[in-house]
Amino acid sequence: MRLMTALAATLLCAAPLAAQNRTPDEQAVLDVVVRLFDAMRTRDTTFMRAAMDPNARLTSSAVRQGQQVLESSTINDWIMGVARAPDSLVLIERTWNHEVRIDDGLATVWTPYAFYIGPRFSHCGVDSFQLVKSGTAWKIVAVSDTRRRDRCNEPAR
Repeated sequence: MRLMTALAATLLCAAPLAAQNRTPDEQAVLDVVVRLFDAMRTRDTTFMRAAMDPNARLTSSAVRQGQQVLESSTINDWIMGVARAPDSLVLIERTWNHEVRIDDGLATVWTPYAFYIGPRFSHCGVDSFQLVKSGTAWKIVAVSDTRRRDRCNEPAR
């Protein structure tokens, strides 16, 4: 079962990203985000922590019972949730159409996503990452997302 779940994860993960005429800094920013989701899938919490500022926050916007709600947590809560998930569950976040914007040491990545637990679709939305340059490396300081189960326009694989 674990092998089949790992195979499903491989098939569902986004293909390596072409540079798409990105500057080296734009590619470096995008690489942090892509590697973060690779680390989530493989439960590499050491890399997940290294990619984040220790004070980073996660904010999600969703509609529950017809009302718009915001949920906020620490990145540590998210990482611990990934670490505690059963080994049989592979957590996969596919992203595409990455928009990267940079001004000096501040960057934003905006990307639609679809989230899977193993081969089962869970939800979709848009991720917005804010990163700052720390020395020569980019660090995630905030992640915001929307979450829904409809209007998901994931491109064909």
